[in-house]
Amino acid sequence: MGGKDLVFMKVSDLDSNHPARIAATKTNAPLSKLWAAPPHPDFPSNDSSLRWPDGDCRDMEGYASPPVLSMNGLVQTRSRIPNLPQNVGVMPEMGHVLDTWLRTRKKDTVGKVTYESSDEDIIELASSDSWNSGAVVVHLFPLYDWFDARVRVGSRDLSKNLFKTITSQRGPGDPDEGKKFVIVPGSRYYLEGAIEYLDSPGEYHVSLGETDDGESHGWTLYYPPSGIEMNSASSLKSSVLSVDSTPFITVEGDSEYAGDDDMYVTFQNLHIEGGRRHLAHIYASS
Repeated sequence: MGGKDLVFMKVSDLDSNHPARIAATKTNAPLSKLWAAPPHPDFPSNDSSLRWPDGDCRDMEGYASPPVLSMNGLVQTRSRIPNLPQNVGVMPEMGHVLDTWLRTRKKDTVGKVTYESSDEDIIELASSDSWNSGAVVVHLFPLYDWFDARVRVGSRDLSKNLFKTITSQRGPGDPDEGKKFVIVPGSRYYLEGAIEYLDSPGEYHVSLGETDDGESHGWTLYYPPSGIEMNSASSLKSSVLSVDSTPFITVEGDSEYAGDDDMYVTFQNLHIEGGRRHLAHIYASS
């Protein structure tokens, strides 16, 4: 439910002047490994509905993630930098983190991210067209572990190893602190949204035409991981892009049959995948 079937084709089979092939040359993945799917007829035209909303989105009205790609029933990874760990064969000892977040270098009270000099190549990976398009967001835990937020990146100052953020997000808690977007040292973060971040098996990028004046708008570029055979009929028929952000299921109580605050609902054998919104909202009175 909420997904649109996609039909993929090899990027290398497209004409050299095809918008999807031109877009694919801007990724950091081998062209021979990439596949492309044209936009579904129902693909939204409103770009803002296909991007992360600003700030701490846990309780945000109308929250929705960017489109989600599922292949053979498995949700794939939206292209990001640094990449998720690949091919983890043996689980590490308890407490070890398997992610690859970057870390901020020092505190800032106006939402600037100061990065380590060793991360310069990562920050500079996105072209200016991508970085300034409004598509690139930083997902970070600005107060180390308290809460997380996704906010749009602002201008980069490569000489000072920092970039600004464009957001109305403010810090929770103390009223004085709450007037600022404080980012403390050691805050973990990663970047997503730029076509240049597509460089790893299992990743995909849904283009909104940020780097080509809209020519590739709605095309999905995909770098299949091992285990997914794109030439097989089963793979080509099980490619679904979730673009709908409306609720699938809504349950409301009825005080005629129960107390105002009583509701008993059981779901069985329910499978949900690739949703763009929260799995469930549950409210209970004291």
